Amino acid sequence: VTQALESAAAVLTGAAVPTAPTLRIAALPTVAGGLLVQAIARLRERRPHAGISVRIGDNPELLAWLKSGEADVAVGRMAEPATMQGISFELLYAESLAVVTRPQHPLAIAGNKPVSPRTLLDYPLVVPGTGTAPRHDVEGFFAAHGAVLPAGAAETQSVSVARALTLISDAVWITPQHPVQLDLDRRWLRRLNV
Repeated sequence: VTQALESAAAVLTGAAVPTAPTLRIAALPTVAGGLLVQAIARLRERRPHAGISVRIGDNPELLAWLKSGEADVAVGRMAEPATMQGISFELLYAESLAVVTRPQHPLAIAGNKPVSPRTLLDYPLVVPGTGTAPRHDVEGFFAAHGAVLPAGAAETQSVSVARALTLISDAVWITPQHPVQLDLDRRWLRRLNV
């Protein structure tokens, strides 16, 4: 009872710490480490006490969390119109693929010299998982150059796994631009001129 009275007195006198609601964000793994962290940093500057909860999932999960009320906002990809019913959406950006390696990779040491898509097949590849929009883009990229994505490529939706494989080996990571932008800006990874 005493704690309740003290708490009520603090609210009435303005001494209580204001509480802010938690913004529940659902995001694809490919946007979580790039675009989303930049938005969260800007939100923190404007509203330092705002609570933020981030949940990572694939596009169908994001839509399900939005529809069930488990997420307030989602950063994902455009889906089939039937699955987007009842959801307001806004196009934030168009994303291109980036082909990246560690700075000491044999293809990166050559400087900004153009690299043919077929040359990439001589190295272990790290690509998005089967059935995802980025994977479709990677397969289309190779098909446009008369090549097929090799069966031995490492497939993952995990940015941290792909990043680590790229940093410790001669792997070539083909990914949407946003997940690697911070690493490129800090020169931890190198974008190839493909």
